[in-house]
Amino acid sequence: MRTLFHQLFLTCGPNKRIALIDIGANIGQTLLSAMTSIDDVFYIGVEPNPRCLAYLVKLRELNDFRNCHLISAPCGNSVKLSSLHFNPSDTSPGGSLLANLRGDNSSTIHCMPVSVEEIIRTFDLFAYDLIILKIDAEGFEYDILNSISVKTFKSLNILIVVEVLPHVLIEKQKMLAEWCHVNGLRIFKIDTNVGDKITGVFCDSFAQSDSYSESESNYILLPYDSGFI
Repeated sequence: MRTLFHQLFLTCGPNKRIALIDIGANIGQTLLSAMTSIDDVFYIGVEPNPRCLAYLVKLRELNDFRNCHLISAPCGNSVKLSSLHFNPSDTSPGGSLLANLRGDNSSTIHCMPVSVEEIIRTFDLFAYDLIILKIDAEGFEYDILNSISVKTFKSLNILIVVEVLPHVLIEKQKMLAEWCHVNGLRIFKIDTNVGDKITGVFCDSFAQSDSYSESESNYILLPYDSGFI
């Protein structure tokens, strides 16, 4: 998705105060794209996996990234401890709140989720021209977006980019689509094969299948009056 975000950042245009909330920051793919594409971007990376977080800290220090803030927590609307599952011997640095997604040999740590509402208020993002909210949460996209109050959401200019796995938590996908409709957002499946321009196909819901496909997983959620795509 790094190429996708590089295109997205360039499309946002110059002379805008942009904040990026990177939920599922992983090992910094989006961080690098943001820092090399947007002048003075205010970056907030949210990553619960301790291995990934350690890498992000080192990446920030080695590159002397300014306005780069890191949160060691999952994101969502729960007020209870959550279990993060990851395979410490796996070369993939991912993690999931789903117990069976990483196999039977996954390790578990417990962590308290943080809401998007709390992130926005803690860092006082209300003065920014645009907030890019990137979500890569392996089935918990609805829980994350539902952690923003309607009042806050309506008061901000938020562009949402989300990876929705077509084979995970189908009922949550339906809830996510309904959340978009209720909050006046259109769903566009992003075409990742089109040069240096962001293009998308409008759809009423999210694709479903029995296996993962990147071409079926990346979406951008936009208000009905947006001319971005």
